[in-house]
Amino acid sequence: MFEGLKSEMRRPATTVAVAIAVLGVVAGIATSLYFYYLSVRQGKVSYQVEQVQVFDQSSLGEKPAAVRPLYVVDEHGNKINDNIYAAKIKIWNSGNDEVKRENVRTPFKVTMSGSAQVVTIEIEYSTRDNVDGFNVKNDGAMEWSHFDSKEGFILRVVYAAKTYVPISIEGYAVDTAGPTDTKVDRATSENVILMIMLWASGLLLLVGLIYLGARLASAPKDQRLEVLKGALAAVLAVAAAAGPLGEVLAHVFGNWLSLNPNPPF
Repeated sequence: MFEGLKSEMRRPATTVAVAIAVLGVVAGIATSLYFYYLSVRQGKVSYQVEQVQVFDQSSLGEKPAAVRPLYVVDEHGNKINDNIYAAKIKIWNSGNDEVKRENVRTPFKVTMSGSAQVVTIEIEYSTRDNVDGFNVKNDGAMEWSHFDSKEGFILRVVYAAKTYVPISIEGYAVDTAGPTDTKVDRATSENVILMIMLWASGLLLLVGLIYLGARLASAPKDQRLEVLKGALAAVLAVAAAAGPLGEVLAHVFGNWLSLNPNPPF
């Protein structure tokens, strides 16, 4: 029995058929998982932060703050002796379901590390003329009436500090992913895409090597050189197909995982 099976597996046609069947099973499982997770409804809070320096205290020289010709004051008229930075924060729902207000357990809030002093914080832009009722308090806490999929707003924060400080969004809502900094997501996405492409390349090369071994095992000794040349050409063809297949898989799974979402504004 085993000799017959072994003999059958030595046939190139059988080897290729088995390899194609394995690839078909893997593709079927991946497709099923893709459409399953595509049907899962979940909101996801994503954000992007861009910062620029708008006032550099060192450009005024070593003069005491009291006699400087140019200075910045806070809302109470007190002079600010640190540098001034402006941050634009894009916040949006990159998921496929609403982030419901009643599901918020820990209010979403802008957080800044260090001893940065917030000068102003306000909404600069919101989608659909703020139909979702976005509002940001002076302490950076955010609230809304609704937070629909692909809706969001741009928050402008002006703060004083010695240097740039990291800015993030914190909070928690039931049945909601995030908040997620898309810069971190992008780095993760690149790693996942690389792994998918390597996996696809390795799988296809394995099929080619199995095919090569089967051809060599079944060929007469005086014809093995010609078989080797032909089989190597087939392996090279498989390797050439690995790159495009990896790109397709990366695109499909990248969209599925939403690893690199872009803001709708």
